[in-house]
Amino acid sequence: MSLLNKDENKTFGAVFRTPVENSKGIPHILEHSVLCGSKKYPIKEPFVELMKGSLNTFLNAFTYPDRTCYPVASTNLQVRLLSLLVCL
Repeated sequence: MSLLNKDENKTFGAVFRTPVENSKGIPHILEHSVLCGSKKYPIKEPFVELMKGSLNTFLNAFTYPDRTCYPVASTNLQVRLLSLLVCL
């Protein structure tokens, strides 16, 4: 979805379905695991690195009972934070 308004923030988010059959917290553990990098992207804390090199105004992750969300906002017109999607 795209929305035009006068807010200077450019926002996007990646949302993944993470339904569970019990309440052991597996999606929340995976949320944190995703943010620990990988063999291909060996960054220990990608959110911290993104915050250092961008003009982000919001960067977080949320786990709900049926989905995990990674919302991002930046005032940078080129939105360098799109590289976050590559890490995910």
